Amino acid sequence: MKNVAPSENELQKDARHQWPSALVDLLDVAAQSLKGQMPEEQAERVSATVIAAIANYHGGRMFYLPKGQGLDRALRNRAIYRAYKHTRESIIELAEQHRLSEQTVYKIIEEQRALHKKGLPT
Repeated sequence: MKNVAPSENELQKDARHQWPSALVDLLDVAAQSLKGQMPEEQAERVSATVIAAIANYHGGRMFYLPKGQGLDRALRNRAIYRAYKHTRESIIELAEQHRLSEQTVYKIIEEQRALHKKGLPT
């Protein structure tokens, strides 16, 4: 018997069916993450605002969210770019802070700059 992958339309229908549960999960995770930093009611409002913004930006599209080392690397790279762009920290300082080579920091800044030129949020 031939194993047939689901069509994109079938995947989208499946995702729409699961969305209410996924929405609740996202809201709960966001609120729980914020509760140690602010009152519970404020955490609920902030998480709803953030999830709504993400839904408005990515709504209707499938996208990948990294986890583990991939997420750590993505957040580190964003922090490096923001430090370089906003505080004008030197490449040498950034390399030392993050225990990277100067060449790697240059590459990260170049990649991040290209992402931000595409209009992705900084």
